[in-house]
Amino acid sequence: MGPVRPIGSRMPERSIPLLCFGGEAVARRRDDGPLHRPGGVVTQCLEYLVQGGTANLEQLVRFVTDTVLRSGFGFDPPVKLPAVGVFGTPATDPGRPTIGVIFYRAHVLTGNTTFVTDLCDAITSKV
Repeated sequence: MGPVRPIGSRMPERSIPLLCFGGEAVARRRDDGPLHRPGGVVTQCLEYLVQGGTANLEQLVRFVTDTVLRSGFGFDPPVKLPAVGVFGTPATDPGRPTIGVIFYRAHVLTGNTTFVTDLCDAITSKV
């Protein structure tokens, strides 16, 4: 077994592009290594990721293939999505208590909302 090399350490010598992002919403330049891609590419990629949603993810892939690999697919800029909102059309009845159900925005962005609808239906039937 040869020497252990960090992940991605041979990528520059093989001319394989690699973009890595942490879990933060703000890009930070690390001083422990070179930045091989222009900062604008990293910033734009991060904007797609911060906004979230499947449409932004698709456009991120198109952006990277066009700007890094020069593929020519075309891409749209990131679409700003609201950070908070009201899901569905809430029914209000002055004779009944109002109950708010709070859940992560990521569920709406990925279409994973069946559990929210089921929970709201269950609450409505019991209150």
